[in-house]
Amino acid sequence: VTVTPDKPGQPGTPINPGKGSASYPDGTDKAGLTDTVNRNITYKMSDGSQAPAAVNDQLSYTATKVIDKVTGKVIKTDWSQNQDFKDIPSPEQTGYTPDKTVVSNKDIAHDAQDITEVVTYTA
Repeated sequence: VTVTPDKPGQPGTPINPGKGSASYPDGTDKAGLTDTVNRNITYKMSDGSQAPAAVNDQLSYTATKVIDKVTGKVIKTDWSQNQDFKDIPSPEQTGYTPDKTVVSNKDIAHDAQDITEVVTYTA
C-alpha cells in the first residue's frame, strides 16, 4: 500500500481492517510524510545602528512511502527532490559594506538543518 500526504496512513491502525492485520507504522501520517527547512537571514550593523529587517523563508518537501500490507514494514521511501532557496541580495545601506552581497543556499535536502545566516555591515 502507498501513502502520501494526500492519502496518509494512521499509525497504529490496521492497514486491512480485520483480525491479524498489520498496522500502519510510525511516520506514515501526514506529519511523517512532510518536511520543512526554514531559513532566517538577519542583518547586523557593526556600529549598532538600525539594520535592515530580517528575511524568513522556507522550503517544503513531501514523501511517498510504500508499506508491506502483511508485515507493516516500510519497503520504500521517496522524498521530493532537493530544492534551492531564492538568492537574496543584501539590502544597500549608504556608507556600509555587507560581508555577504548575496545570501545563496542551494541543493537543500528535506532532512537539512534549518539555516541561519547573519550578514554584517561595516562602515
